[in-house]
Amino acid sequence: MTAANQPAAMPEQVIVVYDFRVPGVIIWSEPDTGPNSIRSGLGYPNQLFNCDKGTFDGGPYTCDNGVTTSTWRHGTDAATGITGWVPDCNLVAPPQPSETEQGDSGELKS
Repeated sequence: MTAANQPAAMPEQVIVVYDFRVPGVIIWSEPDTGPNSIRSGLGYPNQLFNCDKGTFDGGPYTCDNGVTTSTWRHGTDAATGITGWVPDCNLVAPPQPSETEQGDSGELKS
């Protein structure tokens, strides 16, 4: 095979880490709550949700805080391995380690 007909390199998959906003967030099989989507599992704060596909404009969903969104994120619950879709209004930035959990160099203490 010559360089001219080498297959193009696949871009690296970017994982963006979020956390579940409240206990018992439903992880859905599809990016909506319609009849074709089933509850795959539940996510809880501090379990972390590794998003692997960016966002998707799916069915509307109203979170318990009154926010309605059609933006869904696909990923995997880091604690349970359950993969599926979560509405954006049920995800937040992950907690940052406190200064007491970090050493002088900024690395996490074990």
